[in-house]
Amino acid sequence: MYMTTDVLVIGLAMHLVVVAVVAPGLRALSGARRSWVVKPPYNASQIASRNTWPFTMAGLGGALVMSLPATVFEFFGREDLRQLWWNLPFIWLAMLVIAVSCFWWPARLAPRWYRRWAARGGTRDVMPWTEEEIAAIRARPEGRRRRGLLRDVQRCRELTATQITERAGGPVP
Repeated sequence: MYMTTDVLVIGLAMHLVVVAVVAPGLRALSGARRSWVVKPPYNASQIASRNTWPFTMAGLGGALVMSLPATVFEFFGREDLRQLWWNLPFIWLAMLVIAVSCFWWPARLAPRWYRRWAARGGTRDVMPWTEEEIAAIRARPEGRRRRGLLRDVQRCRELTATQITERAGGPVP
C-alpha cells in the first residue's frame, strides 16, 4: 500500500474544491438566491442568452466527485484500477454537461422555480420572483433567511428594471 503525502494532500484538496464548487452552484439552483438569472453572464465564455453558471458549477462538481475514486486508487497504489476508472465512459458525462452548459441549458432539467420563470419569458427583464412568492417571504417570521430573501427580491427588481430601461434605450440609473 502506497501512502504518500502528495497523494493525500491532493485528495484532500480535491474534496475541498468539490465543496467550494458545488456549494455555490447548488445554492443558486435552490432558488434562495435568484438574482443570478437576471445578471449579465459572469464568464466571457458564456455563450447562452441565459446565465447558466450554476449548471456549469454543478457539472464541474459532478466531474470532480466522479474523479475522486481515481485519487483513492492512486492513494492505495492501484494504477490498474485508476486507469480503468478513467476509461469508463460515464466519467466523461459531466464534462459534456460542462461544455453544453456554456451554450445552452434545457429549462426542463432545471429546478421548478427556474422552469416557471422560463415559462414567463425567462429573459433578464423578467422578474424571477412571483408576487405570491414575495408575499410568502414577507409572511415569514423575522430572521436572517427572510432578510436574505428580501434582499435578493430587491436586487432582482433593480436588475430587471435596469434591463427594461436598457432595452427601451433610455438612461441607466
